[in-house]
Amino acid sequence: MRKGIDGLATLIQDSFELDPYGDSIFLFAGWSKDCYKCLYFDGDGFPMLYKRLDNGKLQWPKDEKEVSNLSQQELRWLLEGLSIQQAKGDSIQKVQIKRGKAQQPPIQRSMASPSVLAKVIYDKLEGVAFANCWAHVRRYWLKADSKNGQIGVSYCDDLYRLERKFKHLSPSKRRKKRQKYSKPIVDQFLEWVEKSPFYGKNALAKVAEYTLNRANGLKAFLNDGRIEIDNNPAENAIRPNVLGRKNCLFSVSEAGAKANAIC
Repeated sequence: MRKGIDGLATLIQDSFELDPYGDSIFLFAGWSKDCYKCLYFDGDGFPMLYKRLDNGKLQWPKDEKEVSNLSQQELRWLLEGLSIQQAKGDSIQKVQIKRGKAQQPPIQRSMASPSVLAKVIYDKLEGVAFANCWAHVRRYWLKADSKNGQIGVSYCDDLYRLERKFKHLSPSKRRKKRQKYSKPIVDQFLEWVEKSPFYGKNALAKVAEYTLNRANGLKAFLNDGRIEIDNNPAENAIRPNVLGRKNCLFSVSEAGAKANAIC
């Protein structure tokens, strides 16, 4: 558990012969089975989560013989240090845990790392739609820095030009406008990505795979005028807390501590 991001990514490639840049989440347990690390590729880097259990031990497979299919609920019990030998539901989707690796068929990742957990939680709630962020998609096509990359950016720019026009409309009217003007652009863009010969591990291939893996979430804003095209407003709202969290760890005076707590 002393390995960092580079060490764990190398372990995934060399020991397990797997691709750390794929769509899987990789879990690593410590020898004491009271903590684990979670590593995955979110499109432009490797976020790594670390958790230590105050109570309980992880029921981790020791070898290939102990590999088994776990339901979503059983996976949650496993990561909470609880026994997985509890009541099973017949209709729960299955995921596979294999020597520190958790494959991810029922979980779709979006651009922000906490969205992995959000997808798992909110996908089960009625009346909640999971949407992906077009700002992240545009950013990755821009990073591709090529002629085809610019084509991808131009599709995104067309959508944003329409969004600026629809900004002050009511949700119902905005939905109608999106269905009429934005939907053809989205469909054309996804069709272009799917038919384009982007293969291998280059930047274009990665951003094309990233886009297609999130196609359903990227279409969500078309069907509901209340859904924003990106999560920029939410990220801007939490930015002061993120930028100031280290500065707020210590205060010179009691009054300063109270002021930080109120903020």
